Amino acid sequence: MNENSISQYSEIDLISDNPFKNYFVVEKLLNNNNNNINDTIGNNHYSNNNNNNKFLNNNNKNKINKKQIILKVQKKSNKAMKELTVMQKIGYYSNHVVNVYGYFNLKGCDRMLKPRLLSDNDELIFMECEDMGQYQTLEMIIERRKCKGSLVMTRFIMRGILASAYYFESHQVIHQTLHPGNIYILEDSLGTDDQSVVKFSNLEHCLLIGSTNSSLSSLSSSTSSSSSSSSSTNCNNNTTENNNNNYNNNNNNNNNNNNNNNNNSLNDRFVLGKDSVCYSIYSDRHQSRNLFKVVSSNTVSFTVGIIYLELLLSTIYDHVFPNEEYINSLREIVRNGKLDIYTNQATNTKYFRFNQNHQIEITDLIKDDISLILTLLQDSSTRPTITQFIIDYLF
Repeated sequence: MNENSISQYSEIDLISDNPFKNYFVVEKLLNNNNNNINDTIGNNHYSNNNNNNKFLNNNNKNKINKKQIILKVQKKSNKAMKELTVMQKIGYYSNHVVNVYGYFNLKGCDRMLKPRLLSDNDELIFMECEDMGQYQTLEMIIERRKCKGSLVMTRFIMRGILASAYYFESHQVIHQTLHPGNIYILEDSLGTDDQSVVKFSNLEHCLLIGSTNSSLSSLSSSTSSSSSSSSSTNCNNNTTENNNNNYNNNNNNNNNNNNNNNNNSLNDRFVLGKDSVCYSIYSDRHQSRNLFKVVSSNTVSFTVGIIYLELLLSTIYDHVFPNEEYINSLREIVRNGKLDIYTNQATNTKYFRFNQNHQIEITDLIKDDISLILTLLQDSSTRPTITQFIIDYLF
């Protein structure tokens, strides 16, 4: 596809954090049956004058599930290079990720679409868009207490999270900022057997295991030379592995420092400072909570354990915690690396003490869940990886 064929398509506005700092162009719009609605959208498609907006006036906006689009690449940013490398590592068609490169709004529609990378070459990135209106983040579920009274739903979501985490781990990818705001759930499919409805996002924060400290400039040249081979559905795994060996994550220095400090009392659960496990903030553009930053392979298990605990609390506990108290209590659990479990000797009843003001009885209904969480939160020397946890405790 050349410049002349691209120029006939309309631009779509992107939010400011688009990693390519360029623009999308529409190739065609698809309805539910994948029939072509309109191969070419005129220049007035996004006009404020609704009389000129044939697409919206034809009420086709409700038919869009996916859009095939082309991203014209002039210069790949560092963020884009990281995401592209992760996608090459795990495969462009992974069902375990809500895909990358930011959001954009379709003007006039109450929709938020997120592009999915299909393939790439030296000049173009071919993508399709996923309608994010059908998803909600795990953070939304926890805050809205959508799982209230439904341990079945809680366990289903956790199975999906474990399946996605296993997929990442088996491809030697560590998601460094895994938290409820980075996990998307396909709401309409909850309760089904399709575990791919739970997906991870923010792939630019992933770290490829075994990566070196080579520069992004060398990565850029190596990625460009191999991109044509990765544009097909079945990527050349050998080429991808070679590219990934050259991958440089900006957080490598932090990760190396963490490894040097593994002998201290805090072990690999967190590092002190802004990018620490204890770091919590609501100041980013999506208002996501970031309690911890994953720094090694089996720390992913620890992170999933905290997520499991949050989801369980939102399901079984009636009390709504003040936000600061809730965050501080989670921070203490992360810092200590364990749950505070005690037994009432008079009644021989076990309790989980979330903080000084809130204790939760460990009934037969949730004792297995608590046991699994304790396994995920144990000391790093004995804590299982996601793969080990699934094999040893779930089968």
